[in-house]
Amino acid sequence: MSDRKIVFIDSNRDMYISPVHKKDLVKLCAMTDSFLWHEKTDILVAISDDRIYTWYYPNAVYIDRDLLEIVKSTKESTDIGRHAQLVSFSDTLVSIRRKDGGMVSFSTSPYPKILLDFCETGKWEKSIKLCRFVKEKSLWAVLASISLFYRELNTAEIALAACEFIDKV
Repeated sequence: MSDRKIVFIDSNRDMYISPVHKKDLVKLCAMTDSFLWHEKTDILVAISDDRIYTWYYPNAVYIDRDLLEIVKSTKESTDIGRHAQLVSFSDTLVSIRRKDGGMVSFSTSPYPKILLDFCETGKWEKSIKLCRFVKEKSLWAVLASISLFYRELNTAEIALAACEFIDKV
């Protein structure tokens, strides 16, 4: 309950995130048209300036700001146009309604959701094996953020070293 976050877009179309129970606003994105949380996990997707941003672990903003940029995925999209709205985000599929009413879909990586499931159940060894198998820096950054949040320092040390944050190890 204390981990709940709220995301909103202000009148300048800037997107902010904040914990629900205390005021600690952090700007995530500018010129945002729409955002949507994943239906089961804490993955956030937003449309901003003809780009689709996906934060695989937006809570990283309160753990380490250096990791926030790595847990974010950016996808250029010229076929959605301005003022598009996110309709649904389930599993790895994101549905977007364009301004003209047409529907566009795109897929996100399936690995962050699997990693989040492993971490929530305390399967730290499986999460390390998944990151070693996939070999993506963004996945290692997600693991580093989550393990720091849960104070699983052995896993955090491995993940931060894989992200090449030697000074943080």
